[in-house]
Amino acid sequence: MTEITKQLADMWKTLDSSSKATFEAKAAQAKSRYDNELSAFIQRIGPANKQKLETAERKLREIKLKSKKEKARREQMEKEGKPKRPKLPFFRFIEASGRKPGVETFKVCGQEWRSLSESAKQPFVEAYEVDKKKYSTDLVNWEAKMLKEGKADLVRISSRPKPAPKPRTRKVVKKAVKKVAKKKAVKKVAKKKAEKKVVAKKVVKKAPAKKAVAKKVPAKK
Repeated sequence: MTEITKQLADMWKTLDSSSKATFEAKAAQAKSRYDNELSAFIQRIGPANKQKLETAERKLREIKLKSKKEKARREQMEKEGKPKRPKLPFFRFIEASGRKPGVETFKVCGQEWRSLSESAKQPFVEAYEVDKKKYSTDLVNWEAKMLKEGKADLVRISSRPKPAPKPRTRKVVKKAVKKVAKKKAVKKVAKKKAEKKVVAKKVVKKAPAKKAVAKKVPAKK
């Protein structure tokens, strides 16, 4: 989840029941429309493409399952007292306006925020930066506590201790030994060849030069 998504999740919790009902009704309508369109689409594409669609749906179910597990993880982190992210400058502006959170509030405040000058936004930005530094410190301390209690799955991956390197198996060790032995054998053969060449050169140098033998001329009768 991005920081903005997490902030929106926090804002959702602050909405009243009527505002939530508006969004939930729209979501239900979209779901119903999707189911109808999907049913018509399956009938139209035929059996060959239907298998591809089923594969895609299976992957989608896996993603949903992963999302469900992540949600349970976030709930567990909240129970363990994980520090809350500081509110972004825009959401601080909404609170300062005194308006009740809702669809129209977001629209109106969004327009007003965009029209503000940088100097007008500065107080909200500075307050966010101060809380952000405190959050970073509190988060590090909280993660250290979780690691101490054996709850490493709740902290960020970057904060988890690195796993110890896996011990080398007997097969890997045997292969490495064989490789080293092969290198040694190659070096030994190369050394012997070099020694033979040196000996051959010495023999050539020491060998005496052959004397020229005069040919005998047969006597005349």
